[in-house]
Order: sequence, then C-alpha cells, then structure tokens
Amino acid sequence: MPRAKRPKLPLVPQAALPLHQPFAGLAQLQAKVRAAPGPPEQTAAVARPQMEQWLRDCRARLHHERKGHGGKTVTLLSLTGLPAQLPIDACLDELCICLRRRLGCGAGREAETIVLQGDQRQAAARLLQGMGLRQVAL
Repeated sequence: MPRAKRPKLPLVPQAALPLHQPFAGLAQLQAKVRAAPGPPEQTAAVARPQMEQWLRDCRARLHHERKGHGGKTVTLLSLTGLPAQLPIDACLDELCICLRRRLGCGAGREAETIVLQGDQRQAAARLLQGMGLRQVAL
C-alpha cells in the first residue's frame, strides 16, 4: 500500500517575510532601463563594404604547411596588392577576425600573413571569392 502524501508547506511563512524589502524598487528601474535606447551597435556590416572594396584590388595566395607549428597543419593566407593608403595592420586584423568567425577555426597573424588552423584552403578560397576577392591562388 503506497504511503500517503503529506501536504506541502510553504517554504517561508508569510509572518517570517521581512517588513522592509530593499530590492522592491528594482522592478521599476528595470522597466526604465529596458525602455531606454541602447548604444548604437557596431557590427561587421559597417566595415564589410570597405573590406570588400579593398579586397577587389588585391590577390591572395593560400597554401598549407606543418613546419614550425608543432606538427599541426596550418593554412597560410598572404595578400598582395593592397592599396598603399590603407592601414595594412588594421585591414589584416579585420580580415583575420572575419575568417575566424566564418570558418569556425582558430586564426591569427604572423607579420603580413594570416594563419588559419587546419587545412582550410578550399573553404577559405570560397569564402574570399564570396567576399569579392577576384584572384585566389591555391
């Protein structure tokens, strides 16, 4: 025969609640914060047309190697023909971040070269051509 269930008691009896609730006013402040306009979002969509513009004018060379990387395969991306008036470091950093997110792999920079973890030659070539790069050499 199953055991009879006891009625559940409230966790905190009403008489034990504090008279002063210091966080009661936060609900009103929370409504004000949600209604206030937030800061303008800075996304890659703002920088993307600029990146596509300078990518059209340059060439990319993709190759893979293991030497100097602890036996791990990496894909090296080197760009030539970048316009001289561009800040090359900022452009390569921006492209590195974009490739890292879109390919789903680790990426970094070594001087003028972007290093992608793994053999990403085909995927990176398709992605770069989709971004507007005309000449990609594997």
